[in-house]
This record gives sequence, C-alpha cells and structure tokens, in this order.
Amino acid sequence: MSLISVALDHDLAFNATVRGHQVRLDMPGHPRFTNAGPSPVELLVMAIGGCIGIHVALFCQEAGVSAAGLRVDLSFTLAVGNGRKRVSSIYAEVEAPGIPAHLVSQAEQAARNCILSNTLIKPPELDILVRTGPGQGDG
Repeated sequence: MSLISVALDHDLAFNATVRGHQVRLDMPGHPRFTNAGPSPVELLVMAIGGCIGIHVALFCQEAGVSAAGLRVDLSFTLAVGNGRKRVSSIYAEVEAPGIPAHLVSQAEQAARNCILSNTLIKPPELDILVRTGPGQGDG
C-alpha cells in the first residue's frame, strides 16, 4: 500500500504528497477558495485521464504504432442526491492520431483496462477514522 499524505496548507488549500511528489488542491466555489490548485474532483478526473492515456500509450507501443499527439480530454457532471454531491458521469475522448482505424476498438479496450476505470466499476471499501489530539474527544 502506498502512503499518500494530504495536509492543510491554508484556508481550504491542501498539499498532497506521494513518493516525493507534491500536488496542491483547493476548493473552487467556496468563499475561501484561493485557486491554489485543482479541486479534489478535478484531480480525480485528471487521474482517470492520465490512467487512460498511459494504457493507450502502452497499447501503441505493443501494436507498433505511434503515440505522438496522444491526448485525453475529459469532462464530468455532478449530481446531488440526499444533500450529497457526487460525480455522476465522466466522458473521456482520446485523440490518438497514430492509431489506424482497424485498431480503434483494441485501443478503446486498452483504455478501459485502466485501474481507475476498473475501480469505478467496482468501488473499493472506504474506511475513514478521525483522530483527535490529546485531551480531545472521549476520555
């Protein structure tokens, strides 16, 4: 399991760190938004795009075709139910000029093999534990 740490920087801006890499996150639309980075939802959709792109690029390598110009454009919609927001749909369009027409369905299958796509199909369990400082909470 990879340890990812997400720590408050200021207002609603956070720094996420994994394997020495850092990404800033912020919350647009909130009065304390400082535009310090993408929102967590945008980062999720960006990660899906990156995962799709990597799998299509790997397909290109295996098929012996060029991955030059490969780009994944994504959009998403939000839904509100029971007072809670969630991503209700994600649309990904892969621009892959080096893939010939007869390999498009195989490239699409490669894109669908992305670990994040598979995770959305069968969501993981999510356990959340909130720890308080000494002298806080029960006791």
